[in-house]
Amino acid sequence: MIKTIISAVLLTLFSVNLAHAKPKTVIIGATITQAYVIEVVTMPGYVGEKGMAMAIVKPTENFKWNKEYPASFEIMHYESVAATPLKKEANFKEGKLCIPYIGVLARRAPIVATINFSVCNKKECLIFRNEQIILSLIVLKKNSK
Repeated sequence: MIKTIISAVLLTLFSVNLAHAKPKTVIIGATITQAYVIEVVTMPGYVGEKGMAMAIVKPTENFKWNKEYPASFEIMHYESVAATPLKKEANFKEGKLCIPYIGVLARRAPIVATINFSVCNKKECLIFRNEQIILSLIVLKKNSK
């Protein structure tokens, strides 16, 4: 069911012409589990300018972010000339992963990353390793006036 929802969101996004107006953020999709929710969002960038792809990990109601666990991410797969990510590996803190990029060509480029993090409730801490996420780098063409 989650894959169906994500597919519907992606289909809607691909059918929208983003060249006329730059939205502040575009929600790409979400992963929902019992312990956490991952929201994937992109702030599009214009050709030659900076954009930002984000994954926000939010613990559910009974869980909290485990600050003692070394959360991290790594870009696993990226093949596109549309944008250049400015980071290959970095830590992310308290659930917010940001991948800044510079737009090269007006188009979308998927980027596959894995994240490692931990959330805790009153009884236990759960560790999630190599959770795969797909972000979308969105590059828009500048309108000439």
